[in-house]
Amino acid sequence: MSFERDRRSSLVEIVRRAAAWPFRVAAARAALSALARMDGRELADIGLTRSDLRDVSALALDHDPTVLLARRARERRRGAFAPPTAPSGGESALGRDPRARRSGRRRRPAPTS
Repeated sequence: MSFERDRRSSLVEIVRRAAAWPFRVAAARAALSALARMDGRELADIGLTRSDLRDVSALALDHDPTVLLARRARERRRGAFAPPTAPSGGESALGRDPRARRSGRRRRPAPTS
């Protein structure tokens, strides 16, 4: 008896999810439309770009766009608080040789011959 009840409840769940699918898609598209009306500065405030919206609009209808958008915003938020990386070539993040004097002058590279 328990097996039949589990089978019926899973069948009911499948039908319920299938019936709710158009409403979930419509809600996701309405949210995407609201995001598309924002300017670049507003999108940057929430950690998104226009290319993120373009990427999400290319997803299949059965994919949840909030997963991708949340992941992109989270990646940018992590990068915003990361320490700056030093550029290659021995310069510091400020563009000066850390061994140079405090006068602000850049150190001349050694002549190559």
